[in-house]
Amino acid sequence: MEEPLHTFLFNKYLNDHGFNSNAIYLNEELKSYNYDNVDMTKDTVLHKKRYYSELMNFVSSQKYDKIILRTSLPAVFIHKLKKNTKKIIFMMPGFFKNNLPFNFLNFSKHNYKKYINRSNLATALNVDKIYVNSKLTTYLVQTVLKNKNIEHLSFNTINQNYSIYKDQKQSNRTNDLIFVTNNLNRDIKNSQLAVEIFKNFPNKHKIIVGKGKITENIKNFTHIQELSNSDLCQLLSDSKIIINTSYFDSFSNIVYEGTQLGCKVLVSQNNGISNLLDAKNIVKSFDIKDWIEKINFLFDDKENIYPKLDKVKWKTEILIQKIISS
Repeated sequence: MEEPLHTFLFNKYLNDHGFNSNAIYLNEELKSYNYDNVDMTKDTVLHKKRYYSELMNFVSSQKYDKIILRTSLPAVFIHKLKKNTKKIIFMMPGFFKNNLPFNFLNFSKHNYKKYINRSNLATALNVDKIYVNSKLTTYLVQTVLKNKNIEHLSFNTINQNYSIYKDQKQSNRTNDLIFVTNNLNRDIKNSQLAVEIFKNFPNKHKIIVGKGKITENIKNFTHIQELSNSDLCQLLSDSKIIINTSYFDSFSNIVYEGTQLGCKVLVSQNNGISNLLDAKNIVKSFDIKDWIEKINFLFDDKENIYPKLDKVKWKTEILIQKIISS
């Protein structure tokens, strides 16, 4: 899955419901996340330097009805995997490279290809079924891969019980603005825009969560390198507005979690979750003036509901039944 926790929960659900399922992770991935004492070591952990050879040895040891990929693989390895399974399903992560320009939505199919993550493209071209989790990504992938079996399926694999976190009124929340990313240095996350936005709100308390360095002087600001999932949810439940400035995001899980924890949210139109938000929660440019204007509106806005999001059935069961029947 997109992160080891998603894979762990997905695999756990399958096994809890009578399926013989195995999860495979890279050991480097497990070191990169803090998951509140979730023990993933009972599953198969491979080493990055020997990843492909270990993966082939593991998979070739038995036959599988389906193999679900949440990461890209070279075409030659996919063809080898096909010898041991009836179907390979690709739950596609990010489709584009980190250097994606902000105005990519105006591009033609030919120009899209220039910015596609080649490993994901190679994987997509050689699997039997592709699932993507937003209408935006569905459109982009279908534009490039016209003949592939692609399906949009809204899902949230974490299925967290958000009710356990203290539900504070907006007026009682400590943090005014929050920006969350796993890595501040990934160009596609456009973290510098978040930094510049924060500098324009000197009297508001602001937090950035993410690995990396911030050298700018920002007043009333806290930088947190890493948090466990439960601590991050607790922080969101005490924050007023979460912003996501990514040049592209297939579907921002952190923004979704923010909506469930009482945050007001603001994203660009290049974020797949924007299809399920109202106009007041979407910025159609990366001009800092437009972001500041929207943030000021949200601070004054008394309404904080997401009717389109609430209509979506965010159930792991739906996703799994789709995959089982595909």
